[in-house]
Amino acid sequence: MSENPIARNAIASLKQAADLIGGLSDTDYSEPENAVFGYSVGSHFRHLYEHYVLFRRGWASGMINFDARDRDPRFERDRAYALDCIRDMCEWLEHLPATEANRAIQVAMDCGDGPTADNRSGTTVKRELQNLVMHDVHHYAIIAMMLKARNAVLPPGFGVAPSTRAYHLN
Repeated sequence: MSENPIARNAIASLKQAADLIGGLSDTDYSEPENAVFGYSVGSHFRHLYEHYVLFRRGWASGMINFDARDRDPRFERDRAYALDCIRDMCEWLEHLPATEANRAIQVAMDCGDGPTADNRSGTTVKRELQNLVMHDVHHYAIIAMMLKARNAVLPPGFGVAPSTRAYHLN
């Protein structure tokens, strides 16, 4: 596990994604699950990874725009490329200065009011890292349902929030 206290959980979450991606077949990763979902497992991993990319860009500029995703189709289809991207992001997060945790930054996201609305909010680096992990868990739960529909075997606890796992242990 990472020694970087503010990035530790985000790195662990991305490594969980990498472990699962590495064990999937190309079909299970890239073919849409049309019966219920209409998207591929790779598209969900791409979506959550791109939030990390936007965090990285926004960390540098002080403004994270979660609507500016690239929607890279290669990430959705090419597991080796996806794994390289995730490894690069983990390495960057490992070097994120711990002193940045409480640095104020801005976030912009269209939540339904349209692109012309003032959709900016104040936040901190640490809070956005926490949000990335919870966003991952949400998508991991969807990915778990998709893969279970294909009779795939998943690691225990995949797609379950840490607080829910802790609750079930008590």
